[in-house]
Amino acid sequence: LEEGVALNLLGPQIGCGQPSFFEITPELPAGLVFDGMTGEISGTPEVLQSAVNYTVAASNVSGATATQISITVLPQPPCDLSYPQSLLQLTVGLPLSAILPEVGCGGADSFNALPPLPAGLYLDSTTGSISGVPQFVGGPTQHVILAGNPAGTVSFPISIEILEEAPCDLTYPLLEIDEIIGQEIGPLQPLAGCGQASTWTVTPPLPSGLNLDAVTGILSGSVEFSYPQTLHQIVAANSAGTSVIELPILIREQAPCELDYGVSLIQLLPGESLAPLLPTVGCGSVANFSVDPALPAG
Repeated sequence: LEEGVALNLLGPQIGCGQPSFFEITPELPAGLVFDGMTGEISGTPEVLQSAVNYTVAASNVSGATATQISITVLPQPPCDLSYPQSLLQLTVGLPLSAILPEVGCGGADSFNALPPLPAGLYLDSTTGSISGVPQFVGGPTQHVILAGNPAGTVSFPISIEILEEAPCDLTYPLLEIDEIIGQEIGPLQPLAGCGQASTWTVTPPLPSGLNLDAVTGILSGSVEFSYPQTLHQIVAANSAGTSVIELPILIREQAPCELDYGVSLIQLLPGESLAPLLPTVGCGSVANFSVDPALPAG
C-alpha cells in the first residue's frame, strides 16, 4: 500500500459455510478499517509501515478458519521533480549558491546524478541541492538528476555550462604614453584581473611603429613622426566579456641640440661684410631661431 492513497475495498473469499463474524490481529495501521461483519479492509493508510503479518479469522457457530496477510505501507513514489533552472550557466572559479529541488507526491530521500556533475560541483545525496565551485571551462553537458524513495524514482534533465570569467581591472604600467620621436616604447605588459583575456584590440589604430600584440596585449615599438595626443581604447576580451582602458598617447618632436655656427668669436671692422654663417643643429628639427641680446646694427 502507499501512504495517503485510498485502498480499493479488499474483501475475503470464503469456501464452505458463511461466516457470521470476522476478526484481525494485530490492529491495522492508522487509517485502515476492518469490518468485523464482512471481513472487508478499507481506508487510507496514514503512516509508513514495514511488512507486518496479520491473522484474519472467520467464524460461525460451527467453527472457524484463519489466514494470514502481510501489509506494507510505502511512501508514494516521488513526482514532479524540478529545479529553478534546467540550464545552469556558471563561471569557472566562482562559487555556486546551493540550488534546491522541489519534489511532489511522496518526496525523495535519495538523489543521484547521471553522469556525475562537472568537477567542483556537488549533488547532496540527501537533499538534492547542487552547489560548489566549478573548476574547468566546458559544456554544456547533459545530466539527469534522479530522486527516489523505496516506492520509486523520478528524474529531471539539467544542462550545465561552465563559462570563462570575463577580464576585469585592466591596467598598464603607465597611465599615458608621452614620448619623443624615435624613442623606444615598452614593452609594456598589461595587468588584468579575473579571467584570462584571449584577444586584445585597440581603437583608433595606434600610430605607425607602435604595436599592440593581439594575443598578449603587450605594447611596444617606436614612432618616427610626431603624433598629437590621442585617446586610444584598449579592450581585453574573452568569450565571457571584456575589460577596457583608455590610454592617451602623445609623440613629440625631439628638442634641438648641439647648435653650432663653426665659430665662437666674430671680429669685424665697421662696414666690413660678413659672409653668411649657417648653423648646424643636431637632434630635432628647428621651427624658428631667435637671438638675445639683439645683434649690432647691420
